[in-house]
Amino acid sequence: MRFLLLAALLIPLAAPAQTAEETFGESIDVRVVNVEAVVTDRKGERVRGLAAGDFRLLVDGVEVPVDYFTEVAEGVALPAAQSAEVPAPTTAGPVGRSYLVFIDESLSIAAHRDVVLKEIERDLDRLGPEDRMAVVAFDGGRLHRLANWTGDRKALADAFAEARRRPAQGILTLAERRSALGDQQLGQDDDFDFYSSEFRPYDSFEYLDVQPQQYSRLVRVVEAAAAALRSFSLPPGRKAMLVLSGGWPLTRPAARLVQDANRLGYTLYPVDVPGIDIAQTVGDVTAERPTDGPPRILTSPWEQASHHTLHLLAEATGGREAINSNRLAALERADEDTRSYYWLGFSPAWKANDRHHRVELKVRRPGLDVRARSGFSDLSPATLAEMETEGLLLFGTGDRKPGEDHMQVEMGEPRQAGWRTVDVPVTLVLPAAMAQGEDTELVLSVGSLDRFGGRSELPQIPFKVSPSAGAQVRSEVTVRLRKAEQRLVFHVRDPLTGKQLVEEVSYQPGK
Repeated sequence: MRFLLLAALLIPLAAPAQTAEETFGESIDVRVVNVEAVVTDRKGERVRGLAAGDFRLLVDGVEVPVDYFTEVAEGVALPAAQSAEVPAPTTAGPVGRSYLVFIDESLSIAAHRDVVLKEIERDLDRLGPEDRMAVVAFDGGRLHRLANWTGDRKALADAFAEARRRPAQGILTLAERRSALGDQQLGQDDDFDFYSSEFRPYDSFEYLDVQPQQYSRLVRVVEAAAAALRSFSLPPGRKAMLVLSGGWPLTRPAARLVQDANRLGYTLYPVDVPGIDIAQTVGDVTAERPTDGPPRILTSPWEQASHHTLHLLAEATGGREAINSNRLAALERADEDTRSYYWLGFSPAWKANDRHHRVELKVRRPGLDVRARSGFSDLSPATLAEMETEGLLLFGTGDRKPGEDHMQVEMGEPRQAGWRTVDVPVTLVLPAAMAQGEDTELVLSVGSLDRFGGRSELPQIPFKVSPSAGAQVRSEVTVRLRKAEQRLVFHVRDPLTGKQLVEEVSYQPGK
C-alpha cells in the first residue's frame, strides 16, 4: 500500500516525545492524578497533621473527592489513622524521591554551568537510600543521557564530571544580546494563559527584543526539557525535575514543559544558571530600580524576564525556583522541599481527548498557603505516539538487543515535489511477528531532525499488513522531505498488542 506523508515544514513541534528508559514501548498510563502539596503558615513554616477533609480539590472549578491521602514527613509516609477518611496511596514507610536533572547546554555558558554542577555534585550525599537521580543534557540539537535512574553516588558524580567536560553554546547568545542591548525593552503579554489553553489574564513579563535565531533556540531547549521529562521510565515516589536554565526570557514556549510536568506528576525546580546577568550595563534605563525597601542589585530586562519564567515554572507545578545566589543550593533547596508534604490522589473520568484540565487545591483552614500542581492533560493515544517518536528522534534509538525483532527501511530514488521538497519512496520490511492476524492494522509515525536542530512534524498513517507464511512483510510508503541533511526515525506500532518497531535512517540530498 502507498501513502503520502506531508511534513509541516518549518513549524516547531509542540509535543516532544515519550519513551521508556529501558524497554522501548513501555507506556506511561496514568490512571490516578497525584497532587503533592506543601502547606505553610503565615510565617512560612510547614504545617503538619492535616487530614484529607482539610483540603478542597477542584478540577475545572468543580470540587471532586479525594480518593487517596497520606502525609509524608521527612521522607516517610505516616501510617493512616483507623478513622482515616480515605485510603493512603502507599504503605507506611520510606518514600523515595526521583530527581531528573536537565542541563541546558544550548543557552548556558560553560563556566556558569560548571559552578552549578559542582554544587549539585557536592550535595549528592543528601540523597537517601530510597532516592535516585538521572541526568540529561541538551546540546541544541539532541538530548544526551548522561546517567539513567540510579542511586549510585559514584555513577552520578561521573555523570556530572562528564557534563562539565561537554561544550556549551551560551556565549553565542550572549554575543547576540550584547549587539542588541540598546534596543532591549520589557513588555506585557496579558492574553496568554500559562496554565491552560483558555484565556486567563496573567501579569507576566516578556523580553521582546529576541532575534529569530534566539527564539528558535529558546523553543528548542524548552521542548527538549519536556521531551527529557517523558523519555525516562516513570519512577516511583516523589518526582522532581531540576531544570538548569541558561536563560529563558519567554513564558509562552515554557507552557509545554508545565503541562507535561503536571501530567506526569513532576514538580519543577528551575535553576538560574547564569546568576547575575553579565550582559546588562549600568546605563540600561529599562532595568528595574526599586522605589522602596532595601536596595537591590540592578538587573537587566533579560534577567528579569528569565527569572519570571522560572518563577512561573515553579509556581505552576508546586516547586521553588533557585535564582541568583540560590542557584548554588539548587539540590539542597529541592531536598528540603520534597522531604515533607501531603500526597493526595484522585481518579478523573479519562476520555483521551487531549483536553487540559485545571487543578486547584485549597486548604479549608484560614491563614494557610498551599503549593501544588495546577493541572493535568488527558492525552489521546495518537498524541502519545507522536511524543514517543519525537523522543526517539532527540535521544536516538539506542543499540539493538540480541534476538530482537527489528524493521528494515529501504530508501528509494527521490522525485522532485516542490522548490525545496522531494518525495522519497520508502519500503518498510517488517518481521512476520507484526502480522499475526489477517489484515493487521499498524500505525506509522515519522520524525525528522536536521543538522541545525530543526524538526518537522509528519502525520501518523494507519496501514494494513497480512501474514505471509512466516515471511517478512513489505509495505511501501512515500515520504515528503525537505532538501536538507537530516535524520529520520520510522516508528511502527500495533495499537492492539502494543508491539513497536523503530529504525533510524540518515538522509542526504543527492546521495
